[in-house]
Amino acid sequence: MPWSDAFDDVGFPIQVDGQSTVVDGLFFMGVHFLRKRKSSTLWGAGEDANVVADRVAMRLGASAG
Repeated sequence: MPWSDAFDDVGFPIQVDGQSTVVDGLFFMGVHFLRKRKSSTLWGAGEDANVVADRVAMRLGASAG
């Protein structure tokens, strides 16, 4: 499956909480409205990074703490 399938017709990633629902193992950060309105700002990036890091850790079978 090509990576281009991970994006919708407008170019936004098809994802839930930063994790692609189309391409296994693909994660996103810094996307407008990734999780919240502030996701693409400096203030929202840290919050989103924690959520994405937890999802990566779960995928790897580890605990992000």
